[in-house]
Amino acid sequence: MALIGDRWTMLVVRELFSGPKRFKDLSSGLAGIPPKVLSDRLKRLEGEGLLKRVIYSRHPLRAEYHLTKRGQSLGPVLDAISSWGRSQTGRPKT
Repeated sequence: MALIGDRWTMLVVRELFSGPKRFKDLSSGLAGIPPKVLSDRLKRLEGEGLLKRVIYSRHPLRAEYHLTKRGQSLGPVLDAISSWGRSQTGRPKT
């Protein structure tokens, strides 16, 4: 949980499962995330080896974010959380 337990982190990873994304694409796909928080999460995930920043233009600087194999290994975890969430829909709170 230390790697992915922060607010927004799992959602950033989820967005990258559909393919490489630019900062702008991630920001628009995650309505409400402040740019500073998104930048922080991307740097942290890159530092942990879960994603890779790939620069595709130097002038102006443009980059895409890709999940690494380590990041892709979170797929079953996201699937399990999603499945659990779907199974809880409509259940009374206890």
